[in-house]
Amino acid sequence: QIYRLLNTGDSVNPVFEWFAINTTFSGSLIDVQADPRFDRSQGTATLWALSTDKVYRLDENSSDWSNFTITEYDGVEDYLVVDMKLAPDMDLAPAVYVATWGGGVFKLDLTDPSPIWEQVGGPPPGFWGECIELSPDFENDRLIFMGTQRGMYYVEDRPGGQWVKVNNEVIIDSANTSFEA
Repeated sequence: QIYRLLNTGDSVNPVFEWFAINTTFSGSLIDVQADPRFDRSQGTATLWALSTDKVYRLDENSSDWSNFTITEYDGVEDYLVVDMKLAPDMDLAPAVYVATWGGGVFKLDLTDPSPIWEQVGGPPPGFWGECIELSPDFENDRLIFMGTQRGMYYVEDRPGGQWVKVNNEVIIDSANTSFEA
């Protein structure tokens, strides 16, 4: 469930209440993010929601989310998704990135009329992905970072990009002795 905090009072006596955005999601909801272009005054109030089964785009058609349009994108086949990031340059290169357990990072290129999930870079590290982050200079360097149970890796968002391990042993999960460094 996604909730919105609304002031049902006035500016002198505010009363804040949580209201559910009335929709049902397939699978377990993992993440919700505001589109980088989110600007209610310009009519671009869009949220993205990631579940274990699908990615949802919710476009608000009212000022209180009582009326909105949902676009659904099927999840990544054969892999469990665990994290999502939206391209910061959604105006120029709209894309959704997800980390998976065992499959690396996948990208949904929204410039395609029928977007499908494509694996980012070359063969991914053979570890469970836990999280992803995009470089602070992503619009220029296109670097995607993936945290795994065996350390941090990065790849450039281009066909055949090679995964590179970040040389920092502190981030390796050493709680389970079956993991080898």
